[in-house]
Amino acid sequence: MADPDPEAEMEMPSPTGSFLDEEASASMESLPIEEQEEEEDEDLYYIPERRPSLDLGPRPMETGALVFVERPESPAESYMSMRSEGIGTSVDLTEDESSLTRIRLERTDSFSTCYSVDSDDCEKRTLKVTHKDGVDSVDDMYPELKENLTESPQPSLTIPFVFKAICKVLQLLKPLGLDAFRTSLWQRYPQSFSTALQTMDIVDIVDRMLERYSLRVCLQMTKTLLRELELKRLVDFLEDLEIQNDVRYELTEGLKKTYGVIECSGGDERPLDEVFTDVHIKSVRDNGPNTEHEVMFIQKPETTAGEDLCVKDIFSADFMEKRNEQLILLYGAAGSGKSVIIRKLIHEWSNQKSHDHISLMFPLLLKELKQKFGDSVVSFLDILHSLYPETKRLRVEDYCSKECKIMYIFDGLEEIAEDINFQKAELVFNIQEPAKLNILIANILRDQLLKFGYCLFASRILVDYCIPWDTHHFVYEALGFKEKERDEYFSKRFRDQRRANHVLAYVKSSKTLHVMCHLPLFCSLLYDVCRSIFNKQGPQEELPKGITYMYTRLFLALMHDYHKDRKVTIDELKFIMALGRRAFTMLEKGEYFLSINYHKDGGEPVDDVEAVTYCGLSTLFYTKPLLFVEERLFSFLHPTMQEYLAALYAFLTFVNEDKNIFEPPKGKMTLKLSRNKKGPLDLYKYALERSLPCEDGKLDIFMRFLFGLSNARNTELLQQFFKHKVKWNPVTIEARALIRKKMLENQYPARVKNLEMCLEELM
Repeated sequence: MADPDPEAEMEMPSPTGSFLDEEASASMESLPIEEQEEEEDEDLYYIPERRPSLDLGPRPMETGALVFVERPESPAESYMSMRSEGIGTSVDLTEDESSLTRIRLERTDSFSTCYSVDSDDCEKRTLKVTHKDGVDSVDDMYPELKENLTESPQPSLTIPFVFKAICKVLQLLKPLGLDAFRTSLWQRYPQSFSTALQTMDIVDIVDRMLERYSLRVCLQMTKTLLRELELKRLVDFLEDLEIQNDVRYELTEGLKKTYGVIECSGGDERPLDEVFTDVHIKSVRDNGPNTEHEVMFIQKPETTAGEDLCVKDIFSADFMEKRNEQLILLYGAAGSGKSVIIRKLIHEWSNQKSHDHISLMFPLLLKELKQKFGDSVVSFLDILHSLYPETKRLRVEDYCSKECKIMYIFDGLEEIAEDINFQKAELVFNIQEPAKLNILIANILRDQLLKFGYCLFASRILVDYCIPWDTHHFVYEALGFKEKERDEYFSKRFRDQRRANHVLAYVKSSKTLHVMCHLPLFCSLLYDVCRSIFNKQGPQEELPKGITYMYTRLFLALMHDYHKDRKVTIDELKFIMALGRRAFTMLEKGEYFLSINYHKDGGEPVDDVEAVTYCGLSTLFYTKPLLFVEERLFSFLHPTMQEYLAALYAFLTFVNEDKNIFEPPKGKMTLKLSRNKKGPLDLYKYALERSLPCEDGKLDIFMRFLFGLSNARNTELLQQFFKHKVKWNPVTIEARALIRKKMLENQYPARVKNLEMCLEELM
């Protein structure tokens, strides 16, 4: 006999009995409970005399006719006490949510196990089975009620999961099938129910089962009844839910360990919740870089205003219910907090704090995938099995099931973007079909692979413009901290509030540092520097006044982040010089945004995509100057980062090539002067002559960086980019004298304040 469809009504009567027949079922429901009981074997059941509800007042219980049944070695736990810390379900049954079950059972040891009180204060019918040896037993007749007490408990089994799983299975039955289940449950386990079940809804039935039996027994009872009703598909469905629940538990336990803590300076680990600060997320793309500046007003191209979001809004239940898009691209400049957002998202899910509607979540770091699989041919399913061995228990069908909602998180799309070619990549529809990694990612982005899953890609660059036009997706952008979050970040990182207040005062004393602290990465580096100073010299120690040291740390961190673990190496110095030359050229012209079609005058061009993907020092974004015209713009991470790279280019050019980029073209008048040996101080003399006349102060911050780079702290950090060892200590003394001289001359009063700042960079 073929297995009936789980969603179909039970139209075929069971060969084991006629209880599914509509007339028989109706006649059974029409009989009073007392008449039904008289038809049963009186020797089989002992039914205590009914007594009024406990709510009617106290009444002595009659115990003379009670039959003694030996108490089980491990009595079933109270329904409401069977709380588990496991993550076997997407809902944690809290005190307020416990009203869903509408059952609060308090057991008492003053009554026999054969005479207990249910939630309706009615006696329970107790099955009495007598063995030859005279010992009564209830469980021997029903093996599914037996539990192996020596077997270790399943932490993945929780009350919310079992409750939802059984309810979900019973909801697949149509009315006739549900009536048959009620009848079978009543006939097979009468000791658990004081009245017939035909008037109970699904919630009441499952409540009563969970009240009387352990979680494991409730599942086994449900499967036993479904098998008797020849509903094998529903049995398989329930078993699949159990497997998914086990996999979910193992997965969350691993994710908690990986993403639940964050590594701080000195190898110290702290819980993520203690240090996480909300990151500003916009629901639109192309917001461009932060252009807030200490000296100048920089007009940014007009962008589309979007909605402010938080981490919980990404693939929220409301989002998944109202929108069909299953792909989200999370963009952001380097250090803007994308990885922190993803870490928080995973942590919230694994601890059941949000996104309960998502069954499984698989974080996939594309840098690791590229290193592990490279150009090898592998299926996406093999990738999951390799990174998450617990997924081997899942069926292939589970990955395309509507009941099992899976979320895939791909971090670091820029690591593989250059290998993706949507036009040449062959189509892959099956997760078991092997292909190269870039082919698999291309098909995920074009919505051919993982069509039933939800995908989140985090990237520094705008890959969505390469995605086919018919791929529906959303674009979010991470913009870092707002002012409130800047203060909150340092308050959380420093456990000593005095230190936190000291650092906050230091940050606010410098407009440039305060602006750059919109980047979480910059805040993290500043925290490391301040923490190191406090540990060595005390919490009241004065912090560095200059800004060049922090920018040097940021520059090296971005370079190291990309260069780490990469097999392909490039000439870093050559790249930095090319990018710095572009920064200086743009700075002299007062430009901070360039069209991607921009061509430099002479020299080796810089590939814009490489500039974006290499170390995050620059970025790309799009604007619409006209209705149907879209312009691709290039800019640096921040205007001050452009000024730093321009100063670094001038400094390295002088150190490595003995060339002063500020020196005027050689002519007859300067030919004799140029024959003389130039010293390091000449670099600053020419630079001041160029910068001081600028009324708009476009070279002010540039000059601070140029003087700061000669400081011994910075030359030590940048030693790897020098072709020979450099010691400029005597130059700093002469440079201070030069700055003081210019201040006394007061030829450019508007620049005096900036000269004071330049003096601080040398201290």
